[in-house]
Amino acid sequence: MTRLQSVAGRSAEHGRPRRPGGSEVVTAHTSPACRVSGMQPDRQNEARAPFIRGTLSNYQQNQPSCRKNDGMTIYTSSRSGSTPVHFETPRLRVRPFVAADAGAFTAYRVHPDVERYQSWSNYTIEQGRALIDSMHDARPGVPGQWYQFALEEREGGALIGDLALKVDDAEPSMAELGFTLAPEYWGNGYGLEAVQGLLGYAFGTLHLRRLTAVTDALNYSAALLLDRVGMRREAYFHENIFFEGAWGSECAFAILDREWAAGCGVQLDPLMTRSGLVTGKKPRPQG
Repeated sequence: MTRLQSVAGRSAEHGRPRRPGGSEVVTAHTSPACRVSGMQPDRQNEARAPFIRGTLSNYQQNQPSCRKNDGMTIYTSSRSGSTPVHFETPRLRVRPFVAADAGAFTAYRVHPDVERYQSWSNYTIEQGRALIDSMHDARPGVPGQWYQFALEEREGGALIGDLALKVDDAEPSMAELGFTLAPEYWGNGYGLEAVQGLLGYAFGTLHLRRLTAVTDALNYSAALLLDRVGMRREAYFHENIFFEGAWGSECAFAILDREWAAGCGVQLDPLMTRSGLVTGKKPRPQG
């Protein structure tokens, strides 16, 4: 299984992260693909992050730097060139990885706070390049395969993390998610915004029925984030995984498409409303 770090997630290094060995993933618990990662939440800024439900196409409209190709938005930036965009949120752009991402990708993966709940250590630029190369012809939603999304800041185009999704090969209406965020971007609500966007994409575009995530039981920040996006804590596995020389415990989370749809709408930050980036009427149900 995979370990979510403080900003939780799984990565496309395929599958859930295993304690010493296995595929990588993001920070949350992550499979080789990804685990939820470990950052300390900034309560003030996390509370200001918008709730994003359903499809995100409204954020992709009227973008002068974009054009459409085969149903996907094509965006041009200095880092990634002309690259298709899977979806956008008010502050983030989620796109495929490109070769130019290898340096920034490796830099945050090798950080001790990111490695803490992952299956890798001493991550190298060669590993980063190999993972990015493995994503070249991949596409999201293929049963049995992890897909890794690059997470880019819309303002400035910096690579700030990654998201991951693996559709179940036995039941293709279900998938596991993961995510990792570079430590310098922790505390700004980006993790919450990114995972909400991924849920909207998985349910609204890929038409999945059920999404799951697994995190280290000690990764309180990742668990809190998954709670806040509306995922249900379904299980606690006591000392079920051997990781970095010790037995550890994990928490399992899940959400159904109808549960996501029931909260469909946007809970907005007043500053974002004034910016004109997004409009919404129905807040996420509380309680």
